[in-house]
Formats: sequence, C-alpha cells, structure tokens
Amino acid sequence: MESPETLTFRFENNLVEGAERPAMKRRRVAVLGGGMTGSVLSLHAKRLNAGEITLFERADILGGLHKSPEVDGFPYDIGAFFFSPDHPVFRIFPGLIDHFVEFDLRVRTVTEGGKQDRYPLSISGYRKNHGSLTMLRAGASILWNKWANRTRDTLPAICRYYVGDVIYMGGGLKNYIERLYSLHDHEIDPLFATKRMAKLVDLAGFRNRFATSLRDAWKPRKHAVALARPRAGFQHMYAVIECALTAEGVDVRTEANVQGIEKDERGFLVSTDRKTERFDAVVSTIPVPVTARLIDIPIHQRFETVSLLTLFYSFEGDPGFDAEVMSNFSNSGRWKRMIDFSGPYGRSHELHRISVEIPLAPHSGPVDIQAAHRDFMASAHSLGLLVDGDIELLGHHLTPHAYPIYRTDAVADLERDKQAISDWGILLCGRQGAFDYVSSAAAAANAIAMAERLARDAATALTPSNRWRPSHS
Repeated sequence: MESPETLTFRFENNLVEGAERPAMKRRRVAVLGGGMTGSVLSLHAKRLNAGEITLFERADILGGLHKSPEVDGFPYDIGAFFFSPDHPVFRIFPGLIDHFVEFDLRVRTVTEGGKQDRYPLSISGYRKNHGSLTMLRAGASILWNKWANRTRDTLPAICRYYVGDVIYMGGGLKNYIERLYSLHDHEIDPLFATKRMAKLVDLAGFRNRFATSLRDAWKPRKHAVALARPRAGFQHMYAVIECALTAEGVDVRTEANVQGIEKDERGFLVSTDRKTERFDAVVSTIPVPVTARLIDIPIHQRFETVSLLTLFYSFEGDPGFDAEVMSNFSNSGRWKRMIDFSGPYGRSHELHRISVEIPLAPHSGPVDIQAAHRDFMASAHSLGLLVDGDIELLGHHLTPHAYPIYRTDAVADLERDKQAISDWGILLCGRQGAFDYVSSAAAAANAIAMAERLARDAATALTPSNRWRPSHS
C-alpha cells in the first residue's frame, strides 16, 4: 500500500492535469467511499474501460463498515460478516479468496425459556420446543393467514401470510424484527423490510421447512460451508483489495476529505481539502445526507438509521450453545445477535472470543456501556447462555448509521430526496449510497451493475466534440 507521503505527492501533481485541462480524451470517474461497494465498483469499471477511476476514502484505510478492532490481541468484527464462495467480491478480486478461512457455518436461534433451534426454525426443533399440538396449530394458522392476509399490505401481514400468526408471535420472529429495526413492526415499511427479511421469512415457512426435512431424511443436511475474513482482520482483506486496485490503475485516495461538489457544462468539480479536480461522472456510496450536503441541495425527510453497539468478550467455559451465530428471538434483552469466533478461527488462549450486537434506536441518546453489559448478561443467563464459565467484557465499538430504516410514512419523501440527488447528476449505489438495507453480496452485485452502466456511458460519450454532460433526468 502507498504511504501518506506518496498519496500527497500524487494529489499535488494531478492538480493541474485534472482541474485545468481544457479537453479530455479519457472520461474521469470519481467514486466516493471505499467500502465493499466502492471497491468492487472501481475495479470492475476500470477493467471495463469506463474511464480513469479515482476512489476517494475519508479514512486512512479502505473498508467502510468492515472493521476488525483488535482487543486483547484478537481482531473482533463489528457484525456477523460471513461470505459464501460465490460472493461477487471474489469474482472481481479472485485472489482474495485465498486469504479467507473456510469453516462449517452453524446459525441458531434462542427463544423464550432458552429454547434453541436451527435458524430461523426447523420442524423437528419446533416440535421439540413447542409440542406436536402447537405445531398443528401453527400449520392451521398458516393456512388461515394465506387468506386473512392475502393483501400483504403491512409488514406484519406479510410475515403472517408466510409463517402464520402462531410462529410469527410465538416463535420469536416478531421480536427479532422489532429488535433489528428498533421500531414496532407496524411502523416499518413492508417493501423495505422484506428486502432484508424475505429469506428469513421464507426459511421460517413450514412449506420450506417441510421440503428441507424431506430432503434431509433422504440425504442428511451438512452445515453450510462459509468463508470468514482473514485471520488478521478486515484490514488485511482491504489491504489486498487496495493493492489490486492500484495495480490495475485505480487511483486510490485514502485520507481524502471531500468537501464539496459543483457542476458546470463540462462536468463535475470535486473539491477536497487538498485540491479541486474535474470529473465526468460521480458515484456516491457514502450516506445520502452527506452527498446532499456536498452538492448543497436540501433534503426534506430525516434519513433515520440504526446505530450498532458491539460488545467484545472473552469467555472460558461452556457457552451453552454450539454455533458461530446465535440470534435472539426471545423477549429478553436488547441484544440482537451473538457471534463466537472460535468456529472459524479456533479458541484464542483457550478462550471463546465473543461479540454481541445491540441495535440502538435513532436519537436514543448517550450509550451506557455498563448498562448494556448488565442487560445482556441478565438476558443471556435467563436463556441459559454463558452461565457455566467466566466471562470478561474487554471493550466495545459504536458504529453510527450502521444500517437504514424506512418508516411507513416516510418512504415517499425519502425516495423524492434520493431522486433529487440523482437528478442533480450524482449516481447512487450501495447500502449507504442508495439508503438500502442489502447484504454485502447484494451491494457488490449492485456495484458490478453500476460499473457496467458507466462502461456503457463511456462507450457512447467521450470524444472532444461530443463529451458527456451531467444528467438532469
């Protein structure tokens, strides 16, 4: 990776070339934000000859929300980021997969009374935890709700349509959704929520579970093979990504604080704290309100997000569950999910290294770490987790704006504000850039599609007499 001195030299020597050149033979594209979306987009666009690509990242390293803070000598994550072998990032950065750790992913849920099941549920587990009579009631409830909630016009109606009222309420799905978004289920926009919850709801449906059970009876189900980030943490992953970007000609600018964007008949002027440069296109993967501020247009709706508090623990003993991920479907506690890193990486000094995610509602005020710790421990013990052993809180990490939420009464205004930015000429992409709660795989796929769009634009627009103009439609 390049040193800050090298980056400074490149900044200073490109000033006149980028900002003052009267005619450009090569289209120049600015990508704001060096997380998953920005990194994938930049390299794919470069390979497709979409132009000269400059990637701006405010932090001193790439990665965005992919972070691995080192605590007590161990790199923790601030989320459950496990990758499948067909993740689009490995298509764009094929050598990256060699740095990942392969393991058998086990994901479980815990519900009231400490009852555990395969995520989000299994027929055998549901019968064991709730009894055959309740399972029959659940089946009847699904059939009834296929008719009663056939309009699927609210989030609760959508969930009940697929899993029935018995499972939605009694199985803990409602608890998990409300904990995830820090809102009551009827306050959450259904179309937005189902983008993220569709797979969970589908997996929880008895039709899917029954088909899985038949398949398992014929051929026993294996654990899902997954890939965990490199042992050294996400910083190692993005160091490899940055080397690949620079090797293929992407101009990576870390510690680049973009301060404003203007436009004229010749394109866009992007100003940082070091200089101003001209670009033919700008793609933003950073938060929508930040983009609006950079181009100085008003937004009318509050873009609400959930912040994420992650607690880092070491635990010596039997944690009370045998999985890498434990999701909280109970009524107990504020925590959403617990991750045991022992699965992919093994125990560290005979200790389980565990992180706990706690969503924080918008405008929830100052965070009391000790109160959050006590709340988690009380909940975990009531559910039979982390009881048999010694636990120590080692640290924490607060992630502001971890993921977006859409209230039912705010969707039209949010979409209008995003459209205003697009009409101004900025292309929006990614979870933050498009304010869309999608997985990292979906974000990478969207980045690939955006790169292909840029390549199509470049193929039709760049001659000195017929240069591309910012879109106003």
